[in-house]
Amino acid sequence: MELSDRHYLRHLNEVNRDNKVVLSEDLFNSNGVLVVPKGIEVNSELTLKVAKHKLSKPIDDSIALGSSLSYEAVVATFEQRLDQLKVLDLVKDMENFHAVKKAFTLIGKYPLILKKLSILENRMPDVFGRALTASAMVFSLCNELKLSKETIESAFLATILADVGLLHIAPEIVNKQGKYTPEEWKMMQGHVAIAKHFADQIPSMPSEVGRALLEHHERFDGFGYPFGKTGNELGIAGQVVAIVDKVSGIVKKLLTNNDYSWQSIIHVMQIPSTAHAPELHNAMIRLLKKISFPYKPAFSRNLYHSLVDDCIAKRERLTLWFTEFAKVYDDHGTLLTDSDQFKPIGLLRKLEYTIANTGLLSESQHVWLESLQQHRTENDFVDIEEFKLLLDEIEYRCLFVMRKFENASEELTERFGGTALLSAYRQGLESILIHSYDTE
Repeated sequence: MELSDRHYLRHLNEVNRDNKVVLSEDLFNSNGVLVVPKGIEVNSELTLKVAKHKLSKPIDDSIALGSSLSYEAVVATFEQRLDQLKVLDLVKDMENFHAVKKAFTLIGKYPLILKKLSILENRMPDVFGRALTASAMVFSLCNELKLSKETIESAFLATILADVGLLHIAPEIVNKQGKYTPEEWKMMQGHVAIAKHFADQIPSMPSEVGRALLEHHERFDGFGYPFGKTGNELGIAGQVVAIVDKVSGIVKKLLTNNDYSWQSIIHVMQIPSTAHAPELHNAMIRLLKKISFPYKPAFSRNLYHSLVDDCIAKRERLTLWFTEFAKVYDDHGTLLTDSDQFKPIGLLRKLEYTIANTGLLSESQHVWLESLQQHRTENDFVDIEEFKLLLDEIEYRCLFVMRKFENASEELTERFGGTALLSAYRQGLESILIHSYDTE
């Protein structure tokens, strides 16, 4: 049995505690030998027995649940998530709200999807809830882009299924807090192929769904995964899912895990990026601006003095980091040429583009921050909060570059003739960026 199936069986065993999971047909191995007869509950004993075999067909085809999600339950969870984000009342007034809710009926057309989502909802309720809100945003963005009905449905279904692959990865890795090892990150990246494989099993599933699943972590600039595709190599459905996935992650970071207001999402998305096609990026910003909220400070008034100090310190760290990072290119330019697998020059240019367009390292920003230590007006509080968001996003993008370098350690080791110098660079750069890697 494949490793991913063993982890999935562990989840089925846990689901069986609340919602009976039974074999609906005989289970055979790849040689046609009966492993377990139908009618047996999926429990720990069955899991151990089945784990010794490679099955003739996916386990999803051979199980039945005592009960599956209903349309009403899906809509209720969707509205509950919007309420938790404090946007339900405003979103309800939007013209396509009822059309979004109706779109959830698509799930019921595919029994395998309904079964899979029932398991996801039981084992990873937060992931399931995010999938619902993200799919609603995909629906709205597709309409903003005036895409065809077929593409809208494909992108919607791909968003619903984007993270079902996590059920097939070791829970210890999926739930890990902090920085992944390169091996763990490679396993996490595998969720896109797992999701596509699942979609390919579903009768009458449009091929565009599988393609979107495989591409939903690709980037317009070529620095995504699994293939590093660029620009016109990407399908529109996958690009839509990708940018909504980014926004969904920002929502989780700023609204769910912190106390920022909706405007913070717009501030972060307006930071220049090469990750998405310009027309897609602009359409997303237009969509976000359609939800109008009054500004609500994320910090109490007495914290803004220390917040300014923190911004000054972080800006100095990021300035130092970029300076030291650029020195690596100055000192080893001949070893850091771009290849098909790894593009260090491209990564540097991407960072330069973002930093130049935000003015992060400009002297005027430094002067402005220092002036705020002495005197602040009411209007300055909004600017301070927005600048903190800018610094946090730039720091994340620096960490993104660091991870790309770490994942290319084998190629870099060969280029540099060993690991000693590379380790020294990595440790030095990581010591400047004191925060852990973001695992989103």
